[in-house]
Amino acid sequence: MALTFAAHKKPRTLDRVSQRRQKIITGIDQQIAVLDQHRQGQPVKNAWFWQDGDGRYFLSIRYGRPEVELAKGMFSIECADIAAVGDALKEVRAMVLKGKLDEGLQKASDTLRAKFKAD
Repeated sequence: MALTFAAHKKPRTLDRVSQRRQKIITGIDQQIAVLDQHRQGQPVKNAWFWQDGDGRYFLSIRYGRPEVELAKGMFSIECADIAAVGDALKEVRAMVLKGKLDEGLQKASDTLRAKFKAD
């Protein structure tokens, strides 16, 4: 393997958008682990997914406590079964990396920050 050298240095700080993306990616990765625990029959805490009375699963994406608005007025994803929850988490992760949820993350971040300023 040949190494390709570059003159770039690691930035000391990330811009706000990159920080939000990284935080939500970490949360999604944690939820994938929580989902695996659920599949193994272990009790789970702080899951972003839940099952309704009809057996459908729903998934909300959280930035801290606030839910991220995924589309205009939509805060959750409907999933047919538990496997679809995992697929949805992976799809949302890809969307975050592409910057498609930046506006929703900004709103959730503003909501979260406003609560700290109010105290």
